Amino acid sequence: MERIDSSGSLPCGQMERDKNGRWIKIRFTVDKKQWTIMNVYAPNDEVERTQFIRTITHRGKDCDIIMGDFNLKQSTMDVNENCKWRQDMSRTVLQNLLSVNNLCDLWRHQHPKGRDYTRVQSHLGLIKRSRIDLVLVKKMMVGMFNTVRFNLNFLSDHAFIWVGVESKGEERGGVYGILMQTY
Repeated sequence: MERIDSSGSLPCGQMERDKNGRWIKIRFTVDKKQWTIMNVYAPNDEVERTQFIRTITHRGKDCDIIMGDFNLKQSTMDVNENCKWRQDMSRTVLQNLLSVNNLCDLWRHQHPKGRDYTRVQSHLGLIKRSRIDLVLVKKMMVGMFNTVRFNLNFLSDHAFIWVGVESKGEERGGVYGILMQTY
């Protein structure tokens, strides 16, 4: 583990990461509550992504939040009509990650029938939209999060993700999806 410089917005935490820059795990304390967040950037290749998700299933057992670019559409609700839907073995492995680590997809939990997207791309004159960036949180902590929203911008083909954390009855800020920009 490496120490994070306490001059940033995170008060004296610890960090660990993989050698390829695909995930980073940060521990920090806010309002006497210790948090562990893992930010991920999953490979595009299905076989590599499957192995990657298996790795973070193990490495993320102690995480309160696992968020980032999973490069995977969980359901047909997570794509618009211009995207192709195909079978993907890493989808089953992602469901195992959720089950084993007692996590839920926070945005889908708050918007069970919602269709909103975190990635936009133009291909052959078509605008393709998908939700491949996820915020996974411990099920027992779901009530602590009062909002999760996506902000599309011109800086990236991925949206920034805002997660609002409730602290003593009021929104205390959040975790920006810019953490997801690990690539």
